[in-house]
Parts: sequence; structure tokens; C-alpha cells
Amino acid sequence: MPEPQVPRVQLRELRQQGSLSLLEAYLDAHGDLVLEGYDCGPDVAARLGDSDYEYWRRVRQPHVARVLLELLKDRFDSDVTFHQWLQAKGIPDEFSSWT
Repeated sequence: MPEPQVPRVQLRELRQQGSLSLLEAYLDAHGDLVLEGYDCGPDVAARLGDSDYEYWRRVRQPHVARVLLELLKDRFDSDVTFHQWLQAKGIPDEFSSWT
């Protein structure tokens, strides 16, 4: 598995009845956005014939900015809610205005 340039963000971790489902996201050394998943347990074995399943979904670097902008559009409808979200995550931002 490739080493990420930035820390991984865990999107999902489900553990139940002997099964595990993980999904993480990171930017790789090329600037591609990678979602990496791993599922294991008896339910995976019943569906796929093997007890573990690994998968990757990649968005190439030229399209990553669009992903970010589309996510922002879907999630935020004001500068204030975006700023509050950044603060809650400990992500610094800067603000300027002009009247």
C-alpha cells in the first residue's frame, strides 16, 4: 500500500459480530485522493468466498480540487458555518473583508 504524504482520515470503522469494516482517505505522493477500504469477517466470507476484502478508489490529482469544491457546496451554505466547522476540527483559517 502506498505511503500517504498527509495523515489518513478515518471515514468508517465498524466492528460487529466478528466483522470489521474500515474506510480511510488520504492524499498520496502524486496528490491523488485515495479511499482505501478493508472488510473482513464471516459476512465477507459468505458473500465473496474469502474472509477479507481490500479495495481502493482513486481520484487523480487534476480532479481533486473539484471534489473539494463539490463537497463544500454540498455541505456548507454560509461562510460562518464553514468557519465554525474549521474551528471544531482545529484547522486554522484566515478572514478578510472590505466594505
